[in-house]
Amino acid sequence: FQDARGLAQAIARHPDTAECFVRTVLRYARGALENPDETALLAAMGGAFEAGRFAVPELVLAVASEPSFRQVGALP
Repeated sequence: FQDARGLAQAIARHPDTAECFVRTVLRYARGALENPDETALLAAMGGAFEAGRFAVPELVLAVASEPSFRQVGALP
């Protein structure tokens, strides 16, 4: 890519973008890294995020609705 638009297009086309963004939002919201057994959760949330045309408000709602979001302390 040669400019910001090209970079944005490359990121948007990358197959891992949705799941990576979900992982980052989830980590930030919980203040903790995900567990290795949360691969299916991340994939499902990434798929829903992509299917919802990358709607961030819906992603934030999904993260806040995730039971682990309300857990205090280290994740099991």
